[in-house]
Amino acid sequence: MNTEITRYIDDVGISITLHAPEDWLEYPVEGAVLALSGDLGQPADSLRPSALWNVVAAPADAGAAFAQLRADLMVLPEAEIITEDRDDTEPAHYSVAVAFRNAQTDAVQISVVHALYVALPQPVVVQAVANCGGAADIEVIKGITAIVRSTVVQRLEQD
Repeated sequence: MNTEITRYIDDVGISITLHAPEDWLEYPVEGAVLALSGDLGQPADSLRPSALWNVVAAPADAGAAFAQLRADLMVLPEAEIITEDRDDTEPAHYSVAVAFRNAQTDAVQISVVHALYVALPQPVVVQAVANCGGAADIEVIKGITAIVRSTVVQRLEQD
């Protein structure tokens, strides 16, 4: 069963809502809006799935923001795109799954990134990044993908 989680980022003027397994735990990560981790039936010797949400300043164009994100991912060691989807209609979003070799552990890791472009006076990108070990089966990858793709961004009413 999933639970709905909402975070308000008042200084940016948005809220972020997502759905995650109810047994996933929140943990602190400096600078992040939210970070969660939990079990999805991954192998015991594999990286525990996790997800992190953050808000970053963006250029005035969604295409440029997404191109930069893709370029950043492609510099990861042995990076290989698994799936990729982009839609520039409002709200513009870019989703990509990438396998790469983690520089600290030398193990293969899979990251699923779902980025939403928010055209505010100072544009931002809400990034939802989920990770699992390279040995994870397709159900774990589908699970982390569903979590990050459940992300919805809304503009807050201004007084």
